[in-house]
Amino acid sequence: MTLPPNGVDEEINNLTQQNQMLRRRIDALERNQRELENRILQLRTLYEIGTETASMFEPAKILQVILSRVMGAFDATTGLALTVSETDNEWSITLQQGYTQREWTAVSTKFVPQTLQELYYSWSTERSPSAPRWLVLSEAEGESPFVDWIRQLDIRIWLPFTVNHLLIGGVGLGRRMGQNDFSSGDLMLLSGIIDNSVERIKSARLLDTLLHEQQELYRTRGIFEQFMAPQVVDQLLDGQLKLSMEGHRREVTVLVADLRRSTELVLRLETEEMVRLLNDYFGEITNIVFSYEGMVDKFLGDGVMAVFGAPIAHREGELDDATRAVQAALEMQNVLKGLLNSWEKRLGHTLETGLGIGVCTGTAVVGNVGSVKRVEHTVIGPVVYLASRLSKLATSGQTLIDEETYRCMSLPIGAEPLKPVAVKGFSRSVPVYKLTGGLD
Repeated sequence: MTLPPNGVDEEINNLTQQNQMLRRRIDALERNQRELENRILQLRTLYEIGTETASMFEPAKILQVILSRVMGAFDATTGLALTVSETDNEWSITLQQGYTQREWTAVSTKFVPQTLQELYYSWSTERSPSAPRWLVLSEAEGESPFVDWIRQLDIRIWLPFTVNHLLIGGVGLGRRMGQNDFSSGDLMLLSGIIDNSVERIKSARLLDTLLHEQQELYRTRGIFEQFMAPQVVDQLLDGQLKLSMEGHRREVTVLVADLRRSTELVLRLETEEMVRLLNDYFGEITNIVFSYEGMVDKFLGDGVMAVFGAPIAHREGELDDATRAVQAALEMQNVLKGLLNSWEKRLGHTLETGLGIGVCTGTAVVGNVGSVKRVEHTVIGPVVYLASRLSKLATSGQTLIDEETYRCMSLPIGAEPLKPVAVKGFSRSVPVYKLTGGLD
């Protein structure tokens, strides 16, 4: 059947349109295939980076893995990675050529780290806000010391990255093996990989910060728990209590316990045995102070100074600090008797020793005292001197308290008045009471 001329033209037009539609569909399928391949490449690269860096916490090491994987994904013969620490501005510079990776020193890069930092930041701040995310060196206009430096390393493209809005590093790739330069699609894909990978660096930095803070918390807790009860330390670390850097006046009760005839013990006992004895003694005394929520201010050779009322002061409705200190003193005397029995059984002979304790209540200045290199939280005032003086006056096994402590006690603890004593620095003789036992 022969078609008329008009029919032939119409048929040709129809076939042409169908061919064009088919070509567009093929192009679309090819684009979709390339996008799918790129997506698969990105996901595979990210998976490999995530798997290899799962147990890494150092940003520089993580960046080395990112560099290796990105070079493999894009068949790059050369790669460069930079990262700088946010705290100490120390640069990590890694140049990889093929499968050989090495970290450069500041000398081999011809720049000291601080100089490189300045060059990198200067280049970044001078770039136009409308400039592409990446730097293609073959298209770079103008010159800068940083761009000149990476050109010398045969880097073709450069992608900077930030962490917490701070420019801290970048990744560069060199010539591709047997292929053309990077296309715009390659650069967008590379940007996606770098951006996702940098999240691993952010996580590592955050985890490192948290671990450092946790270690600092444990260290701080360990220091405080040598002097304060755990529940008091919890309040300090939770912010419920504050340790003032400047002194402030507070009503406190100070307890000073002094081990009698310690010099004779040192002469009679082996050094190791004396250390063991003191450790037993200090350990028990400290536990007693903590049980009444007091603070072990310091160890005084063979003595102990404890404070009740600082840093934590007990309020109305709670057992007052003066009573806590007196009860602690009574318990210390009883515990030492038990320790003496165990020591004498172990040594096979008697030990002529005991505790002389002084307890005083009054106003003291509470705060941090010391030097730049060593500071301790302590109390200062006449009440401290008086407690020390009474501990010296007390005989072995005796506890002396001043009148203010006797007056402040909320529980009827047995005590009898003694003759007032003259104390250096005090204008009048000081009334003194001797504890006679427990609760009346």
